[in-house]
Amino acid sequence: MSRVLPLVVSVLLVACGGSQESDPLQPLDLRLQAEAWENRMPTALLPGQVPSCTSLIVAFSIRAEGADLPAGIAARAVSLDKPGKATWQAAVSPTETGVTSENVLAGVARGCATSDFAEGDELLVGVSVAAAGRQETVQARVKLYAAY
Repeated sequence: MSRVLPLVVSVLLVACGGSQESDPLQPLDLRLQAEAWENRMPTALLPGQVPSCTSLIVAFSIRAEGADLPAGIAARAVSLDKPGKATWQAAVSPTETGVTSENVLAGVARGCATSDFAEGDELLVGVSVAAAGRQETVQARVKLYAAY
């Protein structure tokens, strides 16, 4: 038995060895902070100009706790969810989104406000991030505010 045990342990270690690709997002402890608000500030319009929709803006930052973000990490889209209502989604603004330090990815997404959400609602925000061909959604809870 004492001669068989090292062989069994060796076989198990080889069988579990690093043949699988590692997920660059998996070992990270990603933390999302976000704010969501509707821009209800008045705008100046030219005669005959049709007002655009009320903007819904989500600003976010994702921090990797205890590690650097993987090379090439990028935010793709932002979603807002409220139970029983349609999901709001918008692509991130490429000119306002990127890595701001070794462990923070920050950005903004904008779209038209939805009547499904009201000021003061608690929403689940999700930011879709990708790195090395893999994708993950980081989530947090936010309260919807309005700017007047």
